[in-house]
Amino acid sequence: MAEIYFKNIQNLSIARYASGNGAAAIWFNFDQNANECINFAKAKEIASWISGPIIGGEFNEISISNLNECLDLIKLDFIVLPFEMKNSIDFSEIPIYWKISLVDLLHLDLDFKDSNFVVATIDKNWFENKLEAKESKEILKQLSLRHHLVFDFIWNIGSVKSFLEMLPNTVICVNSIEEKETGLLETEDLEDIIEFVLEGN
Repeated sequence: MAEIYFKNIQNLSIARYASGNGAAAIWFNFDQNANECINFAKAKEIASWISGPIIGGEFNEISISNLNECLDLIKLDFIVLPFEMKNSIDFSEIPIYWKISLVDLLHLDLDFKDSNFVVATIDKNWFENKLEAKESKEILKQLSLRHHLVFDFIWNIGSVKSFLEMLPNTVICVNSIEEKETGLLETEDLEDIIEFVLEGN
């Protein structure tokens, strides 16, 4: 069965929305260079009010140096790291999700160390032009047998239906950033996506 992850959690209302709507996981972004960055203290406060979803944190080359400080405050079930860091990290306490572009995932001979967890970021142009390519479908199906794949893209209901027809048991990651003017989540058709995914599409 497909699942939904919410990334870039920045406030309690969105975390509760994710939890109340069946999210399997939420994750905070601790990359200081990202607009979505949240500090450890605020993330701890939000996490303390949430039950249900597993909780993760995204780090980069700089913020990873503060990982132990973060773990002292927040119980993380997984961390998300750039794939470029795979040869410089020696960490086995909790699962690592390696973040990589879908193009590289499909075309490179990759070594994920002992991790079976992968976050694949999808470029919109690739998605629109190549999703139907038979070769790509077959590669993704084979990868999904060996790895826990999380697909990260600004989804709409059409793209979700297309993707889940190809990989029914995959994980869809939605961005939990609110648009400043409307206060709404920027992911299109979010309620329809949640209903479609969690009802077994």
